[in-house]
Amino acid sequence: MSAKPDKQVSMVKKTAGQGAQPPKFPLPRTLQRATIAGAVQIGLSLVTVALFWGFDSGLTKLITDNNAHAKKPQALCTDTVTKNCLDVVKSLHSFRTGITEYTIIASAILVFLIFLMRRGSGAGRWIYLIASVFAYQVGFAGSPMSLFVLGTATPAPLKVVQTLAGAASIVAIVFLMMPASADFFRKSGAALREARGQGAAPRPGLFGSGGLFGPRPPARTGVVKADPGPEPDPEAARARSRSKSRADAESIAKGADLARARAKASKSRRPVR
Repeated sequence: MSAKPDKQVSMVKKTAGQGAQPPKFPLPRTLQRATIAGAVQIGLSLVTVALFWGFDSGLTKLITDNNAHAKKPQALCTDTVTKNCLDVVKSLHSFRTGITEYTIIASAILVFLIFLMRRGSGAGRWIYLIASVFAYQVGFAGSPMSLFVLGTATPAPLKVVQTLAGAASIVAIVFLMMPASADFFRKSGAALREARGQGAAPRPGLFGSGGLFGPRPPARTGVVKADPGPEPDPEAARARSRSKSRADAESIAKGADLARARAKASKSRRPVR
């Protein structure tokens, strides 16, 4: 007897009325710690923004020094010089407003990416890594690049918080790149692809069907088609057709007999002239 081939075990489970569904794998410890580090990274970045609304003298001196070391320094605005000059007060206010707006936007994006990563999105992990590194260009403190602030003239409390935020981002990136996290994203991606191949509804992404920016799926009308029931027996249908034909012929014959009887009765009633 030939040995039967082993059946391929599917990672996809099926539920009644929903078809194949991708399984939910338990979160590894590395991803849980990366989530905590990401929360610290975002929290310290928001604290940094709050601190930037203080330390007026230190930030004013920082702006003045940067202007003095520029290739084409501008004259400071005074009561007599009002054109083509650097208004330190306006520059500081614009800096604070811009860094606050960009930090809030970057924090919201990172929170959403953490949510996607915990659902097994490998693309969310890579976007998180890229965003954490390059968000420093818009003033986001939770970036590995924030460690370079140690060599600047930034006030000491701001240096400490920015450095801690940058260190938290590095910790989050390290945990996301560890083998346990990579294995979790690999398994989740494979299960999702298998579920899509078996007709499962894909999980909504950013631009997919049902996602945040994707097209909405058609609304369900709630109309349920009635069960047509078992197919009729052709012999029984032919028998009913023959009986109906006989009944129709008998009805026609009875009608003809009744008409002839009425005609004879009407002739017998006519008076003889």
